[in-house]
Formats: sequence, C-alpha cells, structure tokens
Amino acid sequence: MAKFEGEVDASMRGDLIEYFNRHLTCAGMAKYLARAAPSLAAGKILLIVKASANMVDYQSVLTLIGLKQVFGTRVTVAFPIDYIYSDWAGASEELYGRGFGYTRVLAPSLRNGNEVRAEEVTLSSDYLSEFETIVVGSVTRNSRLARKLLLIHPAAKTVWIHGEDHEPAVDEVEEYRRLGVAVFARELSAGLAGRGPHG
Repeated sequence: MAKFEGEVDASMRGDLIEYFNRHLTCAGMAKYLARAAPSLAAGKILLIVKASANMVDYQSVLTLIGLKQVFGTRVTVAFPIDYIYSDWAGASEELYGRGFGYTRVLAPSLRNGNEVRAEEVTLSSDYLSEFETIVVGSVTRNSRLARKLLLIHPAAKTVWIHGEDHEPAVDEVEEYRRLGVAVFARELSAGLAGRGPHG
C-alpha cells in the first residue's frame, strides 16, 4: 500500500473535497443513479422503502435522502419515514445505529403531501401510472412487492436497490439481467460486476 508523507497542500485538499462531494455523499450517489438510470431525471419518482426503525437498510434510506436532495418534491415516498426530516422530534438513540447519518438531514419543505399527512400511498396501477420511475429500496427484503410491481410498471423504468452487507448471489444477478431492471448493489465483486446490470 502506498504511503503518503508530508503536508496536504491547498490544491490537493480542494481535489479531495471535490471528490468527496461528487462520489461520497447522498446527493453524489443520487446523481450517479440518474446517470446510470436516465428515467430518474425525466419525471416523477416513486420511492418504495419499507424501512423498519429497528433494522434500517442504510443504502435505501441514504438513496432516499440523496434523491430528495437532488430532485426535491419530484420524489414521492410510498411509505413515509419521518426521522429523515430536521423537524423530527423522536429519539435517535432508539433507531438502528442510533440514527447515525440518516436522521434529521432534510428540510421539512421536501415532504410531499402524503408525507405531511403520514399516509401510505396505494400502489394501484392507476396511481403508479403518474410516475416515470419506481425505485424499490432493499429489494431482498421486499422481493415479492418488487416483482409484483413489474406486472404494472415497465422494468426499463424500474430501479432496485440491493443494500445488504453481502453481494447478490450469481443467480440473483442473472435474474436481474433477465428482468431488465436497473439494480444497484452496495457490495459487488469484480466478477459479478461483469455479469450484472449495474454495480
């Protein structure tokens, strides 16, 4: 491993900050998703994250935060999550990981109507037709729902998030390719990346 000795000059610090903001933030991740799945930039987005407070899927919730930061109220959340907004009055100590990195990070103005009312949306074909893209967070935990939605909404305008600590199995990657959905995995080895749709 290369070892760096000496001081970091202003130019290098600027480069590191630019790299961090471009690639290692929620907004940076959302912009990457939009480049890889262009339908995200084209219209309304429905994000489906059935996140339990005691077992949060970080990848899905951080993706939600990033999409809200980039696309604002164009992003509708099917199952409202209140702890991501700065006016949340709950106790983060009771959340998974004590809420580190995902609590109270968004302005309340980014809520959509159903979030303000704390109402879950009805995933009917009529309602889903309003959206250009559907994003399903934690596809491994919501696989039945994700596949059901493919009967209503085009696979080419569907994004699945695989946020588990382990990479998807080879047969899962092959299924993702066959279905034609864009899948973003938190963990993906070089071998699987060559076989799968997105990594």
